[in-house]
Amino acid sequence: ILPCLWVKLWTENNQSKDGFSPTHLSNRQITMKNRKNENIELDASFSKIFIQNKQVLIVVCRNFTERNRLIKEKNELKEQLYHAQRVESLGRLAGGIAHEFNNILHALQGHIDIVLLFSKIEDESAKKHLNSVMILVEKVSNITVQLLGFARKSKFQEKIINLKDVLSSTKEMFIPLVNKQIELLMDIPQYDCIVKGDALQLQQVFINLLINAIDAVEHNIDRPRRISLELKRASTFPENWKPLKTDADPNDYYQIIVEDNGYGMEKETMNQIFEPFFTTKEVGKGTGMGLAMAYGEISNHKGFMYVKSQKDVGTAFFSYIPIFKDEGVH
Repeated sequence: ILPCLWVKLWTENNQSKDGFSPTHLSNRQITMKNRKNENIELDASFSKIFIQNKQVLIVVCRNFTERNRLIKEKNELKEQLYHAQRVESLGRLAGGIAHEFNNILHALQGHIDIVLLFSKIEDESAKKHLNSVMILVEKVSNITVQLLGFARKSKFQEKIINLKDVLSSTKEMFIPLVNKQIELLMDIPQYDCIVKGDALQLQQVFINLLINAIDAVEHNIDRPRRISLELKRASTFPENWKPLKTDADPNDYYQIIVEDNGYGMEKETMNQIFEPFFTTKEVGKGTGMGLAMAYGEISNHKGFMYVKSQKDVGTAFFSYIPIFKDEGVH
């Protein structure tokens, strides 16, 4: 609390008024610089009094910088918690629906198999339609698998794996998808990065993120198209962000960053991208399950995922996966 920031003459040679009874004028929120050239937020109270026949303005300020910072941090954590609870609720709902839907699909697939196996269908057009139905059933079945992955109810083959090898094989799978107009930067360390998890599910997560990056940069006309993937031991979390596990130490995690310089996203879009079936792509170009599945799988590995994006600048996905404790020190 600052007892008094300044006393300033307001008018001089005024007629004498009685006493020191202050007249309150207003309260203002103001921002100033301290001696270290840092912004400080002040609650200023302005009052006028008369001293020796002179009307003066008294400004009393209280420093609310730290209080405002804590309020902002609390609101951000509350928003993260709300979003996590919403995603978890959607996951439970999606998991229940996916199981029921899967049962129907298996029954439908079985009936079609029986028809094709035991019935003599001579009409080629009928055969063609039945085969088309089978293809559609398989596609829908793949979507239910992704839903179950988002809901953390898919089969999870937990093993001790080397994250460096997972991302190296992901790179080999991804390179054929990248055209010559896209600059691809891969920074994978030489040392082993041992984690406990499912290599195939993690590979699918990062393939999805990289494919989304291709879609994001394809509209770059007046600037280069660039995608990068980086694996390293984390030392800090992104600025102004903390995982909901508030005691999490970044040094206990590997950090995988998938970044592009594409069209980016606005805040409203970022708040929904991990929800099932939400997509900004054109009809027929995406199911809206890729990022939902990625979020579910990283959570399934006891990790966190954070997205940072700016419209017309680009997007970065930060994934954090716990280091396997018996791996030793590098």
